[in-house]
Amino acid sequence: MAYKARLAEFDSVLQENKIDLNKLRKLCFTGVPDEGGRRAVCWCLLLHYLPADTAAWSLHLAKKRAQYQAFVDDIVGISSSLSNSSSSASLNNSNKRTGRSCDETLTNGLNNLSIHSGNTSINDTGSPITPPKDDFGVPTQCLNNSRSKHADSGSRDGDSSRLSRRGGDDNDIVLPLNDSVRTNNRLNDSGISSNTFNSNSTCNDHPLNLSPDSEWGEFFKDNEILGQIDKDVRRLCPDMCFFQRATAHPHCNNPRLSSRVTYTPLHSDTANARFCQSVKRSRPRRAPSPPPVVLAPGEEAHWEVLERVLFVYAKLNPGQGYVQGMNEIIGPIYYVLATSPEHAEHAEADCFWLFTALMAEVRDLFIRTLDDSESGIGRLMGRLMDTLAVHDRVTAGKLNQQGIREQYFAFRWLSLLFSQEFALPDVIRVWDSVLSRTDTHAFLVHFATAMIIMQRDTILSGDFAANMKLLQNYPPCDVLQILNKAVHLSTGADGGW
Repeated sequence: MAYKARLAEFDSVLQENKIDLNKLRKLCFTGVPDEGGRRAVCWCLLLHYLPADTAAWSLHLAKKRAQYQAFVDDIVGISSSLSNSSSSASLNNSNKRTGRSCDETLTNGLNNLSIHSGNTSINDTGSPITPPKDDFGVPTQCLNNSRSKHADSGSRDGDSSRLSRRGGDDNDIVLPLNDSVRTNNRLNDSGISSNTFNSNSTCNDHPLNLSPDSEWGEFFKDNEILGQIDKDVRRLCPDMCFFQRATAHPHCNNPRLSSRVTYTPLHSDTANARFCQSVKRSRPRRAPSPPPVVLAPGEEAHWEVLERVLFVYAKLNPGQGYVQGMNEIIGPIYYVLATSPEHAEHAEADCFWLFTALMAEVRDLFIRTLDDSESGIGRLMGRLMDTLAVHDRVTAGKLNQQGIREQYFAFRWLSLLFSQEFALPDVIRVWDSVLSRTDTHAFLVHFATAMIIMQRDTILSGDFAANMKLLQNYPPCDVLQILNKAVHLSTGADGGW
């Protein structure tokens, strides 16, 4: 009876002509019911994707969804037939002026470009170029430095979370808010811009062109981003098969970005027996894992939808781009929308806007140059340890004595909004409370503090290795207890230890 009364309370708020956001926040903090797509609607309201005026929802959603589709058309391409016809027309005009067959170049090489373990380039005649090899027969990456001079300017290595992050200035990130903010490049199925062979082209722009004005440089840079996105979204939530399943609403008109990414295992020649008679292997080498199964034409997996959303976001936000770990943040958003009957058909577009809104609040956690700012990840981790020292100085002293720094565990906790610490249903429940707070960063600190205090007895009795394993692999627990503890910490009701 109490549950039905709670459903009726949500319905009464959501059916008003103008939503009372303060009242909705209080309801959502204690958890949103799954039935009837209520959580999807509440998250859209909490992230300000939907206006408070319910009468404007239909027009607003239609506009936003059309705007996202325009981004996809401009960046990914409307369809293979349109892009191919555009490229063919440009090739014919170019052939008349140059007297050479650019169409042959395109057919022989350009349409077959993809990312794989052993890169094969092509020259301006369409012939494949075998990369140079070292003394051991391993291809050298002679073009990597010229193609990505500044791609990893803000990367971060060595973190326990293994997140690579790219930096940028505070003004570099541009959130698309109108139709005029678009890229002018249209990519066909092979990822080649149709502007590469425009009316002014003389076919001098080839894959080995190191000029900064070469469109191939942009192509290879996009492929590097796409390769990282593809690896991340394929392994999203490996403990459940939802993201590997086919979506009920595929976008067949949009070419698959995954077709630009192929996985080729590296093979080494068997060493001559006379040189390895004294070599003894302690254990046999494991066979390489098979590549992910690609669905049949006309079908599209959920992870392919997320791949497109993240690629569009990275292209529209060049100052920030794609950072490893964003796939963990977009996963729960898409899952809530795709499992909602009212939002499943437009889950891709709605997910893009919700992800953009959420990243606007936590983007500073992904920008290295803002680590020491008030909302940066460095300052946030420092606030976590200060809060822990206030509420539980014994546990804080134990961690300090053992040399367990907050970077070893809290970096992943805070930057990924705890999405890797709990199962997906628990993450969604935690996000109900996180998204309903106006002081998002403060509540993240209190929730992380509560996670440590809830394991107080185990930490005080454990050594360095045991406590590191505990904090980096948080044990299963009831997240409602952690939320209640976080509330006590945030309101000052907890007296400390």
